[in-house]
Amino acid sequence: MCGIAGLIGGDERTIRTMTAALRHRGPDDENFFQDNNIWLGHRRLSIIDIEGGRQPMVSPDGKVAVVFNGEIYNFQELKKTLELGYGFGTKSDTEVILSGYLKWGLDVFGKLEGMFAIGIWDGRTKTLILARDRMGEKPLYYFHDKNLFAFASELKGLLEVPVIRREIDPESLYLYLSFGQVPAPKSILKNILKLEAGTLLMLNDGRIAAKTYWQPDFNKKFSELSLEKAGEELESRIAASVKKTMVADVPLGVFLSGGLDSSLVACFAKQINPELETFSIGFKEKSFDESSYAREVAGILATRHNEKVIGSEEVLGFLPRVADISDEPLADTSIIPTFILSCFAGSKIKVAVGGDGGDEIFMGYQTFIAERLWQKFKFFMPVLRMAYAAAADFIPASDKYMPLDFKLRRFFLVAESDAVLRHQQWLANNHTDTLAAILSPDIHHTALSGNPVTELIDESLPRSGYLNDWARIIAFYRKFYLGDQVLAKIDRASMANSLEVRSPLLNHNLVEYALKLPTDFHLRGLTTKYLLRCVASKYFPPRIAQRKKQGFAMPLGLWLKNELYSFGAEKISALKTSMWFNGREIDKLWNEHQKGKVDRRIELWNLIALQLWREKWLK
Repeated sequence: MCGIAGLIGGDERTIRTMTAALRHRGPDDENFFQDNNIWLGHRRLSIIDIEGGRQPMVSPDGKVAVVFNGEIYNFQELKKTLELGYGFGTKSDTEVILSGYLKWGLDVFGKLEGMFAIGIWDGRTKTLILARDRMGEKPLYYFHDKNLFAFASELKGLLEVPVIRREIDPESLYLYLSFGQVPAPKSILKNILKLEAGTLLMLNDGRIAAKTYWQPDFNKKFSELSLEKAGEELESRIAASVKKTMVADVPLGVFLSGGLDSSLVACFAKQINPELETFSIGFKEKSFDESSYAREVAGILATRHNEKVIGSEEVLGFLPRVADISDEPLADTSIIPTFILSCFAGSKIKVAVGGDGGDEIFMGYQTFIAERLWQKFKFFMPVLRMAYAAAADFIPASDKYMPLDFKLRRFFLVAESDAVLRHQQWLANNHTDTLAAILSPDIHHTALSGNPVTELIDESLPRSGYLNDWARIIAFYRKFYLGDQVLAKIDRASMANSLEVRSPLLNHNLVEYALKLPTDFHLRGLTTKYLLRCVASKYFPPRIAQRKKQGFAMPLGLWLKNELYSFGAEKISALKTSMWFNGREIDKLWNEHQKGKVDRRIELWNLIALQLWREKWLK
């Protein structure tokens, strides 16, 4: 895993400061390439071919150069095909990308299996090419004006370019407040964009062209397939994908939560490595703690298990660093335990394998159950909503994990008839009505022409392009939740600790197969991940295989009333001074939470994370 940067129209000092800002992504080496006013920079975390995989890697004639962040899992198979016409000098996957581009041109990206962000300078055609992996595991930001083009693995790399202004995009701010992150292709700052997953960008003579090289098919389904055969094939594909992610020339382990996805990944990883190390984080607050399940799975598999239990004191110690690693505001609280877990595991291993992606691909979230209930009772929803409104004040707010009051409020607060907008609001950090209240009237009247959320969803997921609501819902989770939130969180938290994390459940061959399965193979009645549970039942007892989904969450609601009260109050107070917000309405959210009237942990952390980011990056 690495950090990459590039510059057209700048100078050596700028590319060096850009690359230095990414040192945490690659502490092992630094190197540069120059062709007139073209610069490429690279920070290396050595995983494959430690001695020979130095970047930027240049073609034998010196005309093509590559910088690459990620891992190519099928590089050895591709190398066998390419060896006939190319004399390899290293054992690295980077050289396979280079030789593959020389042979196949842009078609090489469709042949790569793995996670990657790639920059290629082709001096023969004077073209810069950027590419990002299919699922969006590895990030890539870029800036372009008439005089300069720059790209980097993280926003902080681009902020080293003197001409780039740190100016918030109002639409991006609205999207952040709703989603908890800024969906691609936008970033939080004006004029800086993110390359979308499965996309190529070509820059030639100042002109940009973009091309989608991979797009999942959410509409094609198997017409005749038994559950038994589907389970056998799914098991085979998961096992094959895990095996591919186990290749490394450095110590490797597995992140194990005790949930369904990470337990299956650990199971197949143990078959490959009998001495497998597993790592987990637990919480002192029991309703949030999964560590007993992780220990049970580790015992069943006989792994070398490592566990760390944390409380509010560890979180308080980390909070000042949240904005350091999230150079765009990111309101997913699980970035904190993910960072602590990465730091803990990074003392023993350099590569971790995890179960991320399973909930989005195999329909694991409780919102899928909510959708099934909504479809069943949709004609009664107006009456049910009225009944809830009458009873809401009598349902006590709780600080526990996913309490009843939280679920009911989320479910009945949303009145959207459009399926995707319904899920967006169920997941939203701030409901549309809350945003209307907390944002200042001037922002609505001068900076926003409409609702950026609905406009983005309508543009990205047109209703006419999908087989049914379920296909469109899965597309929504893949694009807006998995790529821009879950994977961004994992990348930033792990790379801040110079740790590479791999996600075998996101192998595109596995994803394409899962998407072709009938919906009721994934969601049967009110049982999520039905087929995946069938596979897991072969290896684990029901206590593990049939466990309900539990996210990697912290007891933030409780801590904001106690240990984190002063910290939270300070950040909320500072944010109220911004011209963007209505301070009185923000006070209302804070007071409702402190008095136990309404659980506002999500809304408040969204605002706190934004203020932490402002203090770090808008100085």
